[in-house]
Amino acid sequence: METFKVVFNAAVSGGLHLSEKAVKWLKDRGLDFEVESSTRDLGLFVNIPRHDKLLVECIETLGEEANGPASKWATKAELQVATITGRYYYINDHDGAGEEVIDIRKMTDASNMHRAREGYWEIIPQIKSVAFPKRGKFQVNLVDGRSIIMPVSAFPSLKKVPVKERNSWYLIGGGVSWDSCSEVIHIEQILGVTLLNKK
Repeated sequence: METFKVVFNAAVSGGLHLSEKAVKWLKDRGLDFEVESSTRDLGLFVNIPRHDKLLVECIETLGEEANGPASKWATKAELQVATITGRYYYINDHDGAGEEVIDIRKMTDASNMHRAREGYWEIIPQIKSVAFPKRGKFQVNLVDGRSIIMPVSAFPSLKKVPVKERNSWYLIGGGVSWDSCSEVIHIEQILGVTLLNKK
């Protein structure tokens, strides 16, 4: 059975939060990625697939030096590497308890999963941008080309953000937030994958 390695953050705040040294290490080796929030004193959260071989090598090589430091909205990272059997995994982000890597094969019939070559089974959903196409609607555009439109009313914390401020969003730790918003809206909340979190 094929195995591969996945990076996760065991710290309370979660997210792929790297140190400046780790970002430089990856850039020096030609990995092309964006730092999502370095200009907001939020730490260096990056948009890299968790199974990227260079990312895994970086964490294993630098050890604790790869961990992003504590910042305005993030605790110090505790980046770790997990080994997964098979081809499918899910990063479960527990509020206030860090992340864990879940083998999706344990949550559904493995033979059916291995037949699922179409669609988005092997794609890690990542937010690219958000928009408000019409009154009362919230649109999230993903890196893989998908767009999800939802009612703003589904997100009470977003509903409290003044309409004139809603286009001033920023990405943080795999989610999206606003300066006047008390919460981070995570990709799991957008996709409605709460059932996947249950063991």
